[in-house]
Amino acid sequence: MTAALDEVKRGMAVKTAASKYGVLKTTLLYKVTGKYPASARMGPAVLFSSEEEQLLVTWIEPMAKASFPITKCNFMTSVAQLALDLNKEFKNHKPSRKWYGCFL
Repeated sequence: MTAALDEVKRGMAVKTAASKYGVLKTTLLYKVTGKYPASARMGPAVLFSSEEEQLLVTWIEPMAKASFPITKCNFMTSVAQLALDLNKEFKNHKPSRKWYGCFL
């Protein structure tokens, strides 16, 4: 997105920059015109930081390598407990199937 914004500021057409960098034309246009801040992240807020998600990965990978793969149920229960430990809350107090799919 940043590269596309830079190209538009240098005179490239919004449509061309969007195609070149694989970003949505409308989103790029909104950021160029100031409707949305250039640094704003689109979509819902994330529950876990990148570091916290990496913590989950560093737990899963060694278990799988040691022939003890984590089941979906076990993973979801552990994620819900991690959220509680970090004073964060999922809707309905547990991660959804959509959250699971996005995490994968």
